[in-house]
Amino acid sequence: MQRCHPWICGPGFWGSVISTRSLRIAFCTQAAPWEGQPRSGLYNLRLAEALRSAGHRCDLFVLTLGGVRWLGPVLPKLRAFNARPDHYTYGGVDFHTIRGLMPHPLFLRWKLAPRCPALAGEILSWAFSRGLGPALREFRPDVLLCHDGVSVGRLMRRMHRRLKVPWGVVEQDALELDPASSLGREYASTLSSAHAVWYLAEKYAHHASERLGLTRAGVMLNGTQFPTQAQRETPRPERWRGKRIILCVGTFAPRKGHEVLVRAFAQANIDNALLVIVGTPAPAPLRALIDDLRLGERVEFIDFMPQERLPQYMVWADLFALTSWDEPFGMVYVEAMAAETPVLMCDDCGLLPHITQGTHGWAVPPRDVPATTAALQRAFSPETDLCAMGRQGRTLVENRFTWDNSARQILDRLETIAAQGAGGAC
Repeated sequence: MQRCHPWICGPGFWGSVISTRSLRIAFCTQAAPWEGQPRSGLYNLRLAEALRSAGHRCDLFVLTLGGVRWLGPVLPKLRAFNARPDHYTYGGVDFHTIRGLMPHPLFLRWKLAPRCPALAGEILSWAFSRGLGPALREFRPDVLLCHDGVSVGRLMRRMHRRLKVPWGVVEQDALELDPASSLGREYASTLSSAHAVWYLAEKYAHHASERLGLTRAGVMLNGTQFPTQAQRETPRPERWRGKRIILCVGTFAPRKGHEVLVRAFAQANIDNALLVIVGTPAPAPLRALIDDLRLGERVEFIDFMPQERLPQYMVWADLFALTSWDEPFGMVYVEAMAAETPVLMCDDCGLLPHITQGTHGWAVPPRDVPATTAALQRAFSPETDLCAMGRQGRTLVENRFTWDNSARQILDRLETIAAQGAGGAC
């Protein structure tokens, strides 16, 4: 008979294990980078690196499509799923690729799961149980972590029961599920056996606890990248020198609020200001609006860029502005503050509890052009010291938004649960 894991059978023992020896953490996800897709699931790699830096072994187990090799010539986009190596090391982290026959992951997560959540979870569990089980038994984890409880939760619950080890979920997406919906009920039922569920913002952890009944919901603030010394010392392009640069980075989805920002920028009428929007080609309606407002050369579009280049543009900006509503957390604002650039955001952003108005930036109501206009004018008024605000923003990021802090929040939560007793039937 297989013995139960110490955390399940004895709460005191596991807390001492965390503090006295290295844990073996298996982190399961459908989003992870490799050389062919360096930006896919980069946050999972960064978290794994930080857990390893804290002295623990953390390997990523990547669940991806299998059996599509013969479709490559017909469907070239599927080649990316098949080209990922079976085993590889990236960023100092070991990756194990687990392949399974299943629908496209995006279809499963965003189309099927909301309508038939139990079916979506069972499809993924069926597709990967046979391959993941032996890989995990060979790895011999002390803890199971997964990203995205909606898609991977049921599979992780099955692995937890088989291996008799505690498990937790790291949610990188916004989740305020209706507890009366089929997806809300399935999610709550599946994750009720999880020993911890981490969310990016307090409002999502509160919703999970109060509405979904997940009493072990907590917060894990993501980390971010800081500009390199070379980026900090690189001067602006010649065409931007002497100008007041307002930088905007975001997809052109309507909720990102580009139209609101452009209208406010026109009304603010800031001397010698340039609004730089990252993204080409720009949508025709946005281009037409800029022409109608006669902004002409006061708005510049630049191409989307690799993540590692973005801090350079954050450094060059005087203000980062993205009037995006329903923003789950808003890591792009943290990236701006890491570059010592104050931020302008909407006041429903998940990051808001950590921001002080007039110290790190400004928050305005969603879709409110007059309020956004006033915030832009305050930012560039003689009384405002944007450089001082930028320094305070970087201090905030250094104190709260590093990947080492993210790892510590996970490990602290594990120790708390161990001290309280994780519970569970042996």
